[in-house]
Amino acid sequence: MKVAFDVTALVIYYFTGVQRYVVELLAEYKRVPEVESLKLFYNSVKFPNFSDLNFRELSQAGLPKPTKIRGPLYFDQKNFGEKYPPFLAKNASLSVSAYNRFVRSQAVLGYLRGRYRKFFKETQLVHFPYHCAPEQLRQFTGIFPDCPRVATIHDIVPVLFPEQFKPLQVKSFTEAIQATVEGCHGFITASESSKKDFVRHFSVPENKMFVIHHAVNPSFYPIPEPKCQKILETWQLKYKSYFLSLSPEDPRKNVPRILAAYLKFAGGAQDVPKMVVMGRLKNKKGTVIDSYKPFLNDPRIVFLGEMDSNLVPYLFNGAVALVFPSLYEGFGLPVLEAMQSGTPVISSREGSLAEIGGDAAYFVDPYQVSSLEEAMRRIFEDKGLCEVLSRKGLEYAGNFSWEKTASETLDVYRKFI
Repeated sequence: MKVAFDVTALVIYYFTGVQRYVVELLAEYKRVPEVESLKLFYNSVKFPNFSDLNFRELSQAGLPKPTKIRGPLYFDQKNFGEKYPPFLAKNASLSVSAYNRFVRSQAVLGYLRGRYRKFFKETQLVHFPYHCAPEQLRQFTGIFPDCPRVATIHDIVPVLFPEQFKPLQVKSFTEAIQATVEGCHGFITASESSKKDFVRHFSVPENKMFVIHHAVNPSFYPIPEPKCQKILETWQLKYKSYFLSLSPEDPRKNVPRILAAYLKFAGGAQDVPKMVVMGRLKNKKGTVIDSYKPFLNDPRIVFLGEMDSNLVPYLFNGAVALVFPSLYEGFGLPVLEAMQSGTPVISSREGSLAEIGGDAAYFVDPYQVSSLEEAMRRIFEDKGLCEVLSRKGLEYAGNFSWEKTASETLDVYRKFI
């Protein structure tokens, strides 16, 4: 099997579930003899202002260096006017409209077609593990109309929660998903919930849809207390002396409501577990997000910022529980990461979380502070409940593996080759 794989999703500043999916899936492919050729490529135009591409995890997994593949580089004058995009401004000598005419010329398009033909020669299938850049996909399908194309759609959050995004972001995302629907033959989602959302909003035939669950990196496992405590001392934390919450920059993660519930749970006491918040606390302007300012001066609430991925398993292990009452998830990888670490999980049932949490999570109403407060109190006070959730979580997480994910994904490929 000769596969080309788009790794453009890795061209970001930090790792999320999507990027972890790309790396873990490719690492498994490397172990499968049937995958005799694996070509990695990325669209260098999709994130033009990012020059230091984060492919470290690929090299650590022994995977080949990705190849830069450029699509037609023209720009929307409605957005740019006659201003140059930042990455052209330094050497600009043409107006945007003149530049667009140049890159649409037959000479340039001929050059791009030649690059595509050379790179994708003998490729039997292309996998886009994220929604596609529309112009790149159209360019590819124009040159290789018969080459099967599979895409993974993790979620359609901008469509479901447009109020959390700028109108242009929603428009661009919707156009990219629609281009993916029109340009690909099969679609993978990580949960039945995501599949239903996708089918409902983009009218994709169900026989083109395949649900394949993600899994957790083996670095998440029950780490012995002494080894874990040694790392936790970096942040002056003690083993099983804090709750953990994630991604304060994402409104869907519901962190302000978690903190409000925590303060009700803690009251005026100082001998209660701390609340540790992992993730970016500042907005794109570099200032603290307004909703967190009231919590900055409470010593029981610890904001850690972004973390090295190698340290994250220790934080999961050391927590009394992961508090994850998300308002929507396409999959919910942190739930499984906590379970595989032996850490109890407080979760909502929104999106995919009821499906992914199974019978091993403590479910709450994510919109009710009192529900979150009660969950924290019960897990803190009832050691027997903690032990049951820890044991059930470990057993349940054993149903998921990247080897299984890769095997089921290759089964999808075989349907189209």
